[in-house]
Amino acid sequence: MRRSFRSLATMTLGLTVLAGCGTTIRPHVRAGATGQPSGGLPGGRLSPRPDPERGDADDAQPIVDQVCRTQPMRSGWIATRYLRGAENCPESTDPENPYTAVVIERYSHLPVGASLVVCADQAIPRQWTRDYNRDVRASCEGARVRDGAPTVMVIRRVSGT
Repeated sequence: MRRSFRSLATMTLGLTVLAGCGTTIRPHVRAGATGQPSGGLPGGRLSPRPDPERGDADDAQPIVDQVCRTQPMRSGWIATRYLRGAENCPESTDPENPYTAVVIERYSHLPVGASLVVCADQAIPRQWTRDYNRDVRASCEGARVRDGAPTVMVIRRVSGT
């Protein structure tokens, strides 16, 4: 009897510790109710604020922008065209590729089922898939692809989470 109680107590303690591992406590802020402090926003939960450093976008930001090709790609954006000799961009060190600027389009806000024509040297974002549409007549001069390969591709959003 003593041994089974000890085993049961050890298993209970072990399972309690395991159940507690990885548990996250998230405060729930309510918006002014009966005697409880107000969360400041209607709707009950606070949402994270957009952070331009991380690339979070809101509706006030543009959908299309132009940046230097030497800059890292913003999160939630993708290249749709390259441009030669942009004014404030450093000159290209590759004599065969004089495209120093990139036109980028924000894709993170687009709904499931939306399609975009993008430069073929871009990585396909999560929640998107490549559509093999041979009727695309666009091009993306300056895309880093092998000779004879298409310079554009069509991508389609397949998931929203």
